[in-house]
Amino acid sequence: MRQILLVMSEENYADEFDTRGFAIVYEDVWNEHLLKIEEIIFKGKEPLSHEEYGAHVVGIGTNEAISFRTFASYKKSFKTEKITEEEAKIFKRIFKDKATLNETIWLPHSYGMFVSMDPDYG
Repeated sequence: MRQILLVMSEENYADEFDTRGFAIVYEDVWNEHLLKIEEIIFKGKEPLSHEEYGAHVVGIGTNEAISFRTFASYKKSFKTEKITEEEAKIFKRIFKDKATLNETIWLPHSYGMFVSMDPDYG
């Protein structure tokens, strides 16, 4: 049986406001997402220079964005907790489609301000 994760995102925008959110994903999908982010977005170059930010920025408003200079800083912005299928069903019941598991690809149905990169952007 595939392991289910509650992935929680927490970031701060320039000491002005915090962003928090979560997604329910399968562990293998989460691990694949992190691998793609590291290989495609960060391409093994750490830390990134200011000119290289492009794909390393996640927009969170009309002109606000969270920047990640390293893959480690991106990964550190998440906390994961293993949950049971029953617990995932509770999230789905409470948050409706926001807690729906995606079977194979990184398109999380998230709740709140879940700050995550799209590996296909790089």
